[in-house]
Amino acid sequence: MILATPFGPLSGREEDRHLVVEVVEQDVYGFRAAPIRKGSLVVDVGAHIGIFSAWAASRGARVVAAEMDSDNWPLLDSDMAACPTVQAVHATVVGDEPPLGYVRVPDNAAGTFCVWDKRPDAIPAPRPFVTLAELVGEDRPIDFLKLDCEGSEYGILARAEREGVLQHVRRIGMEWHQPCQRGDRHVADLVRMLSGFDLSITDPGFYGGYLRGVRRP
Repeated sequence: MILATPFGPLSGREEDRHLVVEVVEQDVYGFRAAPIRKGSLVVDVGAHIGIFSAWAASRGARVVAAEMDSDNWPLLDSDMAACPTVQAVHATVVGDEPPLGYVRVPDNAAGTFCVWDKRPDAIPAPRPFVTLAELVGEDRPIDFLKLDCEGSEYGILARAEREGVLQHVRRIGMEWHQPCQRGDRHVADLVRMLSGFDLSITDPGFYGGYLRGVRRP
C-alpha cells in the first residue's frame, strides 16, 4: 500500500501508518529543530521503511540509511532509490558483540527486538555486520544521528565512542530500550556515553523511551 507523508508517498503496510505520526507529527527524535541544510550528513540506523530518511532528504540532507529487517528492506530500497541523496544499506550495525538475530513482536508486525541468545523464533541478523565508523567512513561531521535499533544502541554507541566517531556527532535522536533484552544495560550507560550532549529523555517506561541530545559547544 501507499502511505501519505508530508514529503511524498512511500510504500508501506497498514501497521506502518502510526510511524508517520510518531516520526513526523510527534517528532519523537527531535529532528524538526535540527539546523539541517543542503549537504548536511544524517545517519539513520534502523531506518525501517525510510520515513525518517525521506524526511531528512526532503530537507536537503545526505542520508546513510541502514536496515537489517528482511521485510522492511525491500520497501526501504525501493523508495530510497528515488532519492539520489540517500544511500540505503542492508546490513546490521553492531558494536563489539553482534546480536544473533531479531524477534518479531507478537501483534505488532512493525515491531522487533534484538537477541543475543539462541531462540527458535529468532531471525538471523543479516550480514554484513558494520560498525558506525564503517558505515560512514571518513564522512564528518554527522549532523544528526538517529538510532532505532532495538537494543543494539548500547554496543553501537560504546564502540563509536571508543573509535572516535561519537565526538563528531552534533545531534542525536534515538529510541532507548530498558532494561534492554540482555538485561545488563541501563539508560544511565547512555547518559554517561553522551556526557558531551545536553540531553532530554522522554516517555520513560518499563521498556524504554526516547532520548534527544545536542552537543555542547
